[in-house]
Parts: sequence; structure tokens; C-alpha cells
Amino acid sequence: MDLFLKNIKSQTYALNGWDFISAFANIPFTFYFKNPGQSDFMSSSLLRASFLRTLQEFPILAGHLVVRDNRGYIVVDKNNLNMPEYTESQSCIDYKFVEAGNFSWDALPHPVSTVNAAPSKGTNAQIKLVNVNVVRLRNNSGVALFVNMPHYVVDGYGYAVFVRRWAEVCMWMHGNTYETELPLREYVFDRAVVRDAMPTDMLPLDDACSRMYGGSSTIGHLLAWMSPETRGDVLVTGTKLMPADGHIFHVSCNTINELRSRVEQTGLARRVSDNDVLAAMISQSVAQGVHAKSRTRRIFSSLMRSLTRPLLERNDFLSLIIVDARPRLDKLVRMAPAKYVGGCITGVPVINSTQTLIAAASSDKQFSAITSSVRAVVDSVSDKYMSGIDYALNRDPACFAHSLALSITTPEKVIITNQSRFGLYECDFGFGAPKWITPMATFLTNFASVLPVGPNHDGYHVYLSVEKYVMNDILSNKFCARVVQYPSHIRVKRNSYIVQLHPHAHARCVHGHPGISVSHHFDGMFHGVAVSVGDSVHPSQVANIEGVKAVWPNRVFSLQYLNGTTNGSGEYLHQATGVLQAHTELGLNGAGVKIGIIDTGVDYTHPDLGACWKTDGCPWQYGGNYASDSRSPDDPPMDCVGHGTHVSGIIASREDRVKGVAPQATLGMYRVFTCSSESADTNDANVIAAMEAAFRDGHDIISMSLGSATAWEEDPVAVLASKFVDAGVVMVVANGNSGASGLLTASTPAVGRGVISVGSVDNWNITSARAIFTTHTGQQSVLILPSSALTPPFVIANDTLVVAPTDKADSALACTDITDDLSGKVALIQRGECSFSDKALNAQNAGAVAVIIYNNVDGMIDMAFDSNVTIPGAFISMHDGRMVAKSVQNGRTLVRALKSDLITVASPSGGQMSAFSSLGPTAELGLVPLISAPGGNIFSTYPQSMGSYTSLSGTSMATPYVAGAVALLKQARPGITASHIRELFVTTARPVVDSSTGLVSNPYSSGGGLINIYDAVRARARINPPLLSINNTRREQPGLINDYIRHINAYWEIHTVAVQNTDSAKPMRISLEHIAANSLTMFDKNGTLSQQLLTNQTMPTWPANTNAVPANTLPQVLGIRGNTFVLPGRSTNITVFIAPPLGLPESERWFYGGFINLKLIWDGETTASSHVVPYAGFNGDMRKLSVLGSAPIGPPFLADSELAPIEDVSDLTISTDTEVYLAVALDLPTRIFAATMVDATNTTRGYLTLGYNEYVGRTLLDEAPYYVIPVNRTVFHDPQMTNSSELDAGSYHVHLKVLRPFGDPARESDFQIWDSDTFKLED
Repeated sequence: MDLFLKNIKSQTYALNGWDFISAFANIPFTFYFKNPGQSDFMSSSLLRASFLRTLQEFPILAGHLVVRDNRGYIVVDKNNLNMPEYTESQSCIDYKFVEAGNFSWDALPHPVSTVNAAPSKGTNAQIKLVNVNVVRLRNNSGVALFVNMPHYVVDGYGYAVFVRRWAEVCMWMHGNTYETELPLREYVFDRAVVRDAMPTDMLPLDDACSRMYGGSSTIGHLLAWMSPETRGDVLVTGTKLMPADGHIFHVSCNTINELRSRVEQTGLARRVSDNDVLAAMISQSVAQGVHAKSRTRRIFSSLMRSLTRPLLERNDFLSLIIVDARPRLDKLVRMAPAKYVGGCITGVPVINSTQTLIAAASSDKQFSAITSSVRAVVDSVSDKYMSGIDYALNRDPACFAHSLALSITTPEKVIITNQSRFGLYECDFGFGAPKWITPMATFLTNFASVLPVGPNHDGYHVYLSVEKYVMNDILSNKFCARVVQYPSHIRVKRNSYIVQLHPHAHARCVHGHPGISVSHHFDGMFHGVAVSVGDSVHPSQVANIEGVKAVWPNRVFSLQYLNGTTNGSGEYLHQATGVLQAHTELGLNGAGVKIGIIDTGVDYTHPDLGACWKTDGCPWQYGGNYASDSRSPDDPPMDCVGHGTHVSGIIASREDRVKGVAPQATLGMYRVFTCSSESADTNDANVIAAMEAAFRDGHDIISMSLGSATAWEEDPVAVLASKFVDAGVVMVVANGNSGASGLLTASTPAVGRGVISVGSVDNWNITSARAIFTTHTGQQSVLILPSSALTPPFVIANDTLVVAPTDKADSALACTDITDDLSGKVALIQRGECSFSDKALNAQNAGAVAVIIYNNVDGMIDMAFDSNVTIPGAFISMHDGRMVAKSVQNGRTLVRALKSDLITVASPSGGQMSAFSSLGPTAELGLVPLISAPGGNIFSTYPQSMGSYTSLSGTSMATPYVAGAVALLKQARPGITASHIRELFVTTARPVVDSSTGLVSNPYSSGGGLINIYDAVRARARINPPLLSINNTRREQPGLINDYIRHINAYWEIHTVAVQNTDSAKPMRISLEHIAANSLTMFDKNGTLSQQLLTNQTMPTWPANTNAVPANTLPQVLGIRGNTFVLPGRSTNITVFIAPPLGLPESERWFYGGFINLKLIWDGETTASSHVVPYAGFNGDMRKLSVLGSAPIGPPFLADSELAPIEDVSDLTISTDTEVYLAVALDLPTRIFAATMVDATNTTRGYLTLGYNEYVGRTLLDEAPYYVIPVNRTVFHDPQMTNSSELDAGSYHVHLKVLRPFGDPARESDFQIWDSDTFKLED
């Protein structure tokens, strides 16, 4: 410091128009540095000393900004310096959490930046010319270095020169013993060099530039009259009145190159740069968002136009491209190494029609026109052009203010600057280059910046700062049509696609293209068509049709049900869920509420279902036939499968044998499943058509018992379901039946935003077929659950010998070939280690006439066989199985089972979550299912041709139960919204107790718990949010006074729950309790997939015995703030602290949860009302987890045609007649899955066929344990699989990368990588 004060001289620098043209903005960046393990990492003394040393070369930065006679100056007075603002602070956040948070603006507890977007008063009431804030991260793990400089003193180039020089000085000071001096470097601050560099002759300004730089306005004069400090305060106030929302987008090199190729193919431009393409993309996106502005914003725009001479004609849009004059002025170019670092940039206007910009999203020609206009304007900026601007800027000192006024009063604009070339990632202070450089979270409105890029970058990061409504539009704007790929386990209809059109495009744009035929038109909330294409037509050709927004393969859906058991306990079901009380006490029956059902159709002639179709007084007033085998949507949707009739009875059966939840509701059935498919499938096109029809018919509720397990909401059906929710429709959807595969198995569209996703609870009683066993002690009646309908019914007319065979492995589990001769006998086999189908097939091959499989844990489950099993099968309980096995061991045992011979027993799993019910969370830790309802062994109506009544199991059965409950609630509260219904169902539900542990079931299994419609109707409180997804955990000592909290170093979160007293007369008191739930995992302690999950299809839970662990080791919830007394109609906020279980290792990957139980009691009453808020999360950091499958299923491997692993890949040679596949198991969903072929020089040659997919679900252990991808000479050079080639013979290996949870696709470190061994390709 002393040396700096000694050497600095008093001097004055006259500013010019180039400094003021952009003086309304700061240049603020934050540099993130990671400590590689050095104790002296970027020490305070080193950073400060090197900063002061650098300041000697930039004395102008210690000056005062003053204005005299409308002219600006920077005055350096050595006796009165305006020293830079330099602060330092300590963060309690570790660098690894900042990095794990992808360097988010929210990753630090307090903002790093110390300034606003516009230069304003500093600590001494003057504008500081440098602001530095050094934020030291916890445990010396890293540094966040914030550096800001106002445009008054430098432009982006000058900013970069200063920071790079500071880093250079710091590196020298850190690694030097001062034996060699670092010479002072000379920089030029004299603004006269810019004027001297201008040519004497100038080009006249075009009309747009003349209006921008040569105009005059009242607002401009007012801004020019203000002091710089006051002007800055006014601009800062403006940003607060019209706040901006900042977002960083990644644009890959592939995208840039593809768009550039399209532009050049149109012939409108011969040469375009990356910057031209980026400017066109930015202009299009912002213009479309601004165009969507509200009426209020349109009025503001008109008012602003009236205050100044408008820069634009109506319906025009301004892209103000920031251009650096340096490379265009030869004298400045020749000044190196003494470089000019003052202001030398200006904005060049590019004006296009707003409609042209919007159309550019779907038209190559229009996009090319925009890109070409940018290129043409930039090319026109010569030294003589700059001389003309220089004359305008310096002729009138207020010129800058007039152009600023025009910019402020022109909402239809975007300012675009490119800082990618400034080399900021070269700023190594001696400890390594920065890992990330980011601007402020919010900046000026309608501002875009191409950010600095690091080495080996794949594309650009673009920062946009716009108003929130514009950002919302941009975030939902896919911009370029793309073909969505589904992974190999997702079944799709061959050569069939769902096509989404842009809002203003007409379906006729798709008609008439060779090889493309339109099969469906969607004209409702989903705007598009379904198409069939010929073998020679690639989906990318569909995507490139003008007007097309996106293309999806036409996916195949399956019903979410299983065969069940006969059950007549309807009254008890309704009593447990509050439906019986709603019927009898409240008189609710669903009258006046419309429910649309999308399913297999209905036997509308069934007497319990009205025996009518669209006649007066008939419950069936709406619906149609949208299945592929239908001649017309107007055909009555007669059910040929049975599922839809069963669902209909659960909702609205009107007779005593089956009592529907909402028997007087008005119904519509929309058949989408064909009769010809054994597996009862449908596809996206049929489902979307039916959904649109149900929406047009005005249904209050739409019930859908179908889905596809992906855990992602990015697909056309889920998107449409969320749009219906936004329009006020209650969407009730089955969460899925993949519970045997564990967590993260929820289906789409159940995971769609705002959808009510439904889990299943087992029935309390089971009435089913029985078998009579004759043993040496007498006869025993045993309840059996017959296997699926694909096998013959379990009927054994005569007493038949039962045997317990052993297999080749000398095991009673029958997982290998059975050595005994079972001809004419019934095989008794224990569950475990292999599938039911494997056991049954081995018994069948040994000659057995039937197979009985008994459980290895308590409870009963539905059992299904593959189609190659042709003998009948039955499932019995563990208790009964052991009894029969002991009898077989002790002597001769016979069995018979007669048709229609029934027995009723209490279900050992009654009231428990069904084993088949899919579990959450979603791919991004969203809490699903939302609610649970009876779905296991539900007795209901069935087509009369198929027996009139039966029992089925599945979330398919729980879903209509909830749909009926919604009808009762809407009848009781006609104006209630969809979001309010979701809220009430969750918060008034009853958590489901897990009898095996004594704790309640995890919310990822049950959601809020078992539905209680009676409590929902009578609720007098609102709770928001109704559930908490723990997906942004922190690890820090929160400083609360609690022994549990004080002594841990655990992940935790704080949430606020709003509680509203909706009683109009009575005040309410709140007390808070906590109900801890089971923790769940899919892994054993050694990190492999759980053997319990693989063999028994059940997951490990913790604690297995609640008496074995202290209560304070369970998940904890503490209320830390909030008023507990709430007046009528008023609300209060309750703040809660949530911490995970104590002592569970992160390596075991536990998912935890529980319920915040709010006990509400109203004045004068003695009974409290319970409202629950479920919460759930992951015990650790999801971003660190392995996505690729764990042993024994994973990791990936190369397989032969039988999917057997190839043992020695190094000896593998793949020829045209060799079938080789990449088999990949995924433990977690992934947003990006990319498998490429890499040659011997380590050069990526292209994607494997089916090798690129987005939004991929985890593999399901009970359905498709692997994704299967062909490995051969064919590779594709784009993710859309449109451009292929054949590889030459040679050595190659497969390179696979999958994006980890919450990963950034732009960050290579966020991917998990796997490489195969090298193999050979030959002709």
C-alpha cells in the first residue's frame, strides 16, 4: 500500500462518448476457484498485496468520476483517492457443495456480488471504479472472487486485461523469491487515442443509427442532467420496479453447427459466425417471450413510445449487437504492447419484424433471414462507420443519454454482448484456473451475454436477463424441433410418431408430404397430429417440416392391473376410507360431477352400471371408441378386456353387491385398448385423442389407469395431463405396478406436474378360491391365489399327489432343472432366488400338472407367469406352505381344488401398502405417489360375458377409487380447485402403518397415506405446501439449541408451511408432532443390489425393529418458528427443520421420510383434527450416486445374441453376421444416455444405433433388467439418428456416458463414464 501511495500521481482523464454509451451498466463476474490441497491457497495477504501491485499499473481505478459542463472526467487526486472497494468474508459452505450445486447463484448463503446492475453510490457516496469481494469457502476448500468494474472506466476488454494482469502478478508474487523484478506494464487510458485512430472521412449513419445516436428526447436530457450517482440510483430503482430473472443456457457446438448448416443451405448467407447464430437464437427467443406480454405491458410500451421519438416501428424488434471498435481501427491495433483499455464499444442496431423472429423457430428460411441480417450489419461496421458514430457521440455530450433513453423506452429489444473471447479462464492466480465464471443472478432487463468459455469447451453458455414472464416463455420454448428418442425397453408402435405443432401452425403443413400419412388430429390442449411413415422416412424429416415443434415415437402403454381374488368386503373398504360416512352422514353420491374414464371400454349393458348408453337418465352420457381397431370414435366403447368395466364399477356401481364410491356421477368412457392384443396395449396417439375428447366433453375429473415406468414427466401424455390440470381438470392417474423393482419406478403420466398419482393399499379381507389338502392328520382348507389368466384356472377335480421336488443344485427352490419325475403330480415350491415363471417352467418340464408356490415372508402377493407356462399355478402363504411341506415330508399328501369353491380369510397384509405398488421418487426426487387407496384384491363389476364380477389388483383399482372420492369432494364444494383438492387429499390422509417395523410406510411408497374423503370434505384448514420434497440438502451446523442438532454434521433443510384457518367464526390453535417413517434402500451394505430385492421383491427397511434403535436416531422434525394461534380466516407460517436419520451410512443409499402432524383444535372444541404434511428425501447427495447398474445386475457389458456376457472382449471380432449388444442396467434414471463408438486413436466416430436417449428411466428388475443396444459398424453422427455411416474395419471400443442426478449436460464431470475393452470390426 505504501508503495502504491508513493508512486501514484495526480492526473485527470477526460472521458468521451465511447465511455458513456454503455455507462449505465457494471461489468460484474464471480470467479470460482477450487483449492487443490494447499494450506496457503489464495491467502488474504497475497491477494491483497498483488491487487495493490496491479493497481500501480491502473492508477485510474483510484480516481473520482466527476461531470463538468456536461463532460465526464476521472480525476485521480493523490491526496484524496477514491480507493477501490475491497472486502473479504467467510462462508460456512464448502466448495464441494458449491460445485455440487453447479455453481448456482443459490449455492452460497449470501450473495457474493456487492453491487447492483448499474453503477451507483459506494461507501463514500461515490461510484467505486473497482469492487472486489473475496469469499472464502469453508475449510479453506475454495474461493469465490467477485470483481466488478463500471463501464465508465473500462469496457469488457479492459476488464479482462485488468483481472488477467492481477492473476499474473499474484502468480509471480506467490512463486517468486523477488530475485527478479516484475516490470511495471504500461496501459493507455487517454481517450484521445480513440479520436486519433478515427479516419477523417466518415460514412453517414443509417436511419436506425441516426435515431439512436442523433436524436433528442426529454428523458434523454433529464438523464444527462443527472449526476452519475443519481443516474445510477434511478436505474437501480427501475430494475427493482421491473425485476429481471437471470438464467444461463448451454448451446452446444453441434447445435451451432447444425443451425449454421441450415442457414448456409438456404443460400441467404455464404458465411456466418458462431456469434451470428447465437445472436439470431437469442433474438428469436426473447422476441417470442416479449410478444407474449400482458395487456399492462402493452400499455406501458405505448406510453414509453409517446415520451420519445420511437426507435422502432410498431411490430418491430431491436437486437442491439455490442461491437468492439478496436479491431476495426488500425492505429489501435498497432498500439500493442501498450494497449488502450478504456471504453471502445458501441451498440449496432439490427431491426427485424417480430413475426419474422417468431416464425424463425419453425422455419429454416426465416431463421436464415435473421442470421443473415446480423451478419450483414456486423460486416457493414467499418472504420468509417465507427467514425460516424464517434462524431455523433462527441458532438453532443448528451448523446449517450438520448440513446439510453431510447433503449429504456423500447421494451421490444435485447442487448447482446459476447465476452467469450476475453480469456477470463486464463486468470490463474498461481493455484489453478477458475472452475466456473458467472455473472450476477439478475441484471438489466432484456440483456444477453455470451459468457467467457474455458478450454476444451463444447459450445457456449448464454446468460439471459429478462422479465420473469419473458423467461417463463423462453424456458418453455423448445425453439428447434427435435426428435425424442425412447430407450430400448420402451415399446413403441413401428413407424408411428406423435407430432407437436407450433401454436400458429396448421395441421395441413404435415399433409401431402411423400411417405407421411396423418392418422389423428389433435386440436385441443395438445396441438398436433399422429402420423404413420414409410420405412424410407426418418422422423427427422418430419421434424424439419415447417411448423413442427417436436416429434415423439408413438409409445405403447399397458394397463396397471393384475389378476386378483374374489372379495366381497366393499362395506369395510368404504368405512376405512371415509366413503361410507360421506354417503350416510353427508349424503354425498357424486351427483352433478362428470368423470371421464380412459380405459378398455365398459359393458354398458351391465345392470350395476345402468344398462344403458347415452339415454336420458343414463350414467353414460359421454365417451367413444378411440382404439386402433375402432371404425369410428362414435362407436360405443364396449369392453372386451374387462379392465374398464371393473374400473367403472369401483367408481359408480349402483347396486348392493358392488357399491361404487360416486354412484350418481355422470360418466364418460373413452376406449383406447384393442381387443386383438393379449397384453391389452394402447399407444400415445390413441390416449391423446381420448384425453382431448374427454376434455372437450367438459369432464371435471379424468381417470387413467395406465402408464409407462420412467419417473420423468417429459413426454407428450404427461405434458398434456399437466395442461389439463392448469385448465382446472383433476387428473387422477395410476402410479404403476412395478413395486417389485424397488424405488424410482413411478409411471408417466402419473408423475406429471399437478397430477394426482395413486398408490395401492391391500384389502382387509380376502375371499378367494381354496384348495383342500389331505394329509396323514386329516384335511386342511387353504386359501390360494390363482396365477394370471394367461394360464388355465387352478382346478384339480380329483385328489392329486403333492411333492416337494429338488433341482440340480439340490435346492427346493426349483431355479434349475428339476431331477425328479413329476408326471401327474403337483409341485410344491418355495418362493425365492428366481422368478415365478422359472420355477413353474422347470416344474412343467419335469411333468407336473400344476404348481403351488408358497411365500418366504408373511403376506400374500399376486403371481403371474410368462406365456410359455401352460400349467395352472397358485400362490399360498408362508404359514400354509410350511404346513404342507411338513406334511409332504412326513407322508403322502393330496390336493384338490374345485371351481367356485371359495373361502374368506382375513388378509395378513390388509391395510398395508400393496407389494406391487410402484414407489417414488421421481427422477428429480419429487414425492410420488400423492395418495393411496384400496387397490389390492378389489371386487367389482366385470363384463357379463366374462362372469359379471371378479376381483382384480393394481393401482388401476386404486385410481378410480380416488377419482370417485374427488367427485364426492367436488359435489360438497362445487367451486374447489384442482390444487385445493390435491392439498386436502394429502393433508387429511391417514399414514399407513407398516406392521413389519411398527413405523409408518415411507411417503415414497404411500404418499400422504390412505385417503379419507370424510375428513377432506369437513376440513377447516388449508396447508400449503401439502408435501415436502427434500431435494436440495445442506450440510452445516444450523446453530439450533437441540442436542440432536448440535452434535451432528448431517444434511438438513428448513421449510415453511403455511396454515390457514378457514373457519369463519372460531380461532384455531396448532400443535406440531412428528411421525417418523421407514427408511428404504435397494442396496446391501457392500454396495451391491439387495439380495432381498432380487429374490423376494421386497426392499430392506430401517429400522427393522423400532425397539432396537434410539428414537433420536430416526428422522427429526422440529418446529422452530411460527404463531400457534390463528384467528378465523387468517394464516400463519410454521417453519420446520428437517434432518435425516442419524447414523445411516451414505454409502448404503437410504431414502428417508416421515410426516409433520399438525394437530388443530378450534376454540370451544375438545377433539383435535390431524393434518399431515409428508416429507421424503435422500440421505446424502444424489449427484454423487452411480447411475450405472450395481452388481450382480450391472455394470454394463457386451453380450451375444442370447444376451450372455462375452467373457473376453479383447478376442471379439464383429462381422456382418455377428450379433453383439451393449447391455446396460441403470440403478437410477438419467436425463442423458449416450453410447458411442471410439476408434484406436481415441476419436469418437458416432452414436450406436439407439445409442442416444434423453429422460431415461431406471431398468426394472421384474420386467426389463437391461437396455439393449446393437453394436455393429453403423454409427450416427447426431443425437436424432438422422445421419449415419459405416465404420471401416479396425479396432474400436464402446464409450458410454450417463448424466448423474441433477447434473448439468454442459459439464463433462457430471457424467458417469464406462468404456468397454477394445474389439475388432471387420468387413
